[in-house]
Amino acid sequence: MADQQTTLEVYLRELWAEYALGNVFLLLRLFSRYKTVGFQGFGLDDYFTGLVMAVWAVYTGCASSALTMPSNVGLTPETAAAVPSDQYATYEHGGRVVFVSWIFYVTYVWCIKATALSFFARLCAGLPGEMAAVRGVALFTAAGYLASILTQVLGCLPVHHSWQVFPFPGEQCTTRKLNYYIIGTLNPFTDLLCCMLPVPILIKLQLPTRRKLMLCPLFFSGLFVAVASILRSYYSLQSLDQILQSAFWSSREFFVAAATVSIPCLRPLFIRSTWRGGLRSGGNSNSGKAMSSGDTPYSYGRGTGRGGNGGNGGQRSVQVSGGDYEMHSRHHHTRRPSQGLMQGTRLSPIESDEDLMIVRKDGVTRSEHSDEIPRAIHVTTEYSVSRDIEAAQELKV
Repeated sequence: MADQQTTLEVYLRELWAEYALGNVFLLLRLFSRYKTVGFQGFGLDDYFTGLVMAVWAVYTGCASSALTMPSNVGLTPETAAAVPSDQYATYEHGGRVVFVSWIFYVTYVWCIKATALSFFARLCAGLPGEMAAVRGVALFTAAGYLASILTQVLGCLPVHHSWQVFPFPGEQCTTRKLNYYIIGTLNPFTDLLCCMLPVPILIKLQLPTRRKLMLCPLFFSGLFVAVASILRSYYSLQSLDQILQSAFWSSREFFVAAATVSIPCLRPLFIRSTWRGGLRSGGNSNSGKAMSSGDTPYSYGRGTGRGGNGGNGGQRSVQVSGGDYEMHSRHHHTRRPSQGLMQGTRLSPIESDEDLMIVRKDGVTRSEHSDEIPRAIHVTTEYSVSRDIEAAQELKV
C-alpha cells in the first residue's frame, strides 16, 4: 500500500511537471507567432494551439482527480458486490471523471493533429496537389475523431453503465478495452498520415540530399507522437484494471505532442530582427527583394528558370544561402494588371518552416528583413498575365 501511494505521488508530480513544461512550449509558439505576424496575422493553427492548452488543463485536472478517488475501473463481479452501498456515489463520481477524461484525451490529441494540419495548409497554399492531400488527410482525421468519440460514448450502453458499480456492468464498461484498440489504432495512423504530407514538397525542393535530411527532423517529428501513442496503448493493455498506467503514458504523449507541434515555429525567437520588431513592423527593406548577394537559386515546383510562362501559371524558385533551411510557397492569384495582386497572399522569408512574408493592401509583397538575414531560403514567384492589352507586362513578386 505504501509503495502504491509513493508511485501515485511520483506520477502526480510528473503529470503536473509535464503539463507546465508543455504549456511553456505552447506559449512560446504563440509568442513567436505574435512577434512575427502579430495577432492580426494568426492562422487557424494558432487558434487550435489555444484550444489545445484549454483542453489539456481540463484533462490534467480530471486525471489527477481520477487517480485519487475510487471508481469502477478494475472491479470484478465479486469486488463490485463487496462495495458498501453507501460508497456507490463516491465510486460513481470517480467513474464519471474517468469517462470525461477519455473524451478530453481524444479531443486533445485530435486538436494537436488539427494544429499540424492547419500549419501544413498554410505551407501548401497555392499548391493544388499538396492542398488536395492536406484536405484528404483532414477529412480522414475528422472521421477518426468522430469514430473515437463514438467508441467512447457508445462502447457501453446505456451510458450510465460506464460508471455504475452494482449490478456489475461488465468489463466492456469498466476497462474499456475496445478504446485501446480503436483509438489506439486511429491515433498513430493519422499521425503517420500527417507526417507524410511534407514528403512531396521535400522531394520537389531542389536542394542537396544532405540539406534535405537536415529538414527531416522538423517535418517528421510527428513520428515521436505516434510512437508515444503506441506505447500508451501497449502498456495500458498490460494493466487494464488500473488507470495509473493509462494516465501515466497519456501525460507523456501530451508533452511530446505539445513540444513537437511547437518547436518548428520557435525559430524566430533566435533571430535578432525579431527582437528589433522588424518582422511585424513596416521595415525598410526593398520591396520585392528575395535574395541577397551571393545566394544560390534552386528551383521548386513548376519551372526552373526565371520569367513567366503566361496565363495563370507562374515560376517558383527557392533562393538558398547559408545553413538555415525552410519550406515556403504561396501562389498569387492575379487580377488585371491595373488592379494589382489580390490581397491576402503571402510569401515567406525564413524564420521557421512557415510563411511569414507580409503583403500590403496595395498588393506589394515585401520581405521585411531579407537584407538583415542573408542565411535563408527565399521563395520568389514570377507571373505574366495575358488577359488584356496590358498582358505583355510581367508582374514580378
